[in-house]
Amino acid sequence: MRSVWSDVRRSARSLSTTPGQSAAALLALSLGIAAPVTLYTAFRVVADDLPPIPHPERIARLYVADATTPVGRRALRATDLIRLVDQLQGTSYVIGKIHIEKLLADRARQLGGGFSLRAFMDGVFAAGMIPVSMIRWEMTGLDDEVVRLR
Repeated sequence: MRSVWSDVRRSARSLSTTPGQSAAALLALSLGIAAPVTLYTAFRVVADDLPPIPHPERIARLYVADATTPVGRRALRATDLIRLVDQLQGTSYVIGKIHIEKLLADRARQLGGGFSLRAFMDGVFAAGMIPVSMIRWEMTGLDDEVVRLR
């Protein structure tokens, strides 16, 4: 017990030699402890006031096949969901690339020798963040993909 008190006295003397750093450390510790407690308390207040779920039987739980568990499945974890979203995002990039290549081929076919890749890319970027099928309709006049959207 004496060693604990001697450590406390030594720490107090050390902190008194640098009051600015001591105050900053004390403030950081206070905020580090108070912020999570405050957020947790606020969440509990809000969560307690939530209305009951009208049809709890409609809530679904996603499972993943897992041969290492006795039942052969386990609940979907956040890491599984992140991995799934990453895989889907890669697929959307590939599909977008295919649509852009189709638009490029259609526009080059239309313009023949007057085709310019720079002008083509300027047109695509100028169209903004709209579906490639809409850009294709705008640039080439081909509306076969847009008609399917209606």
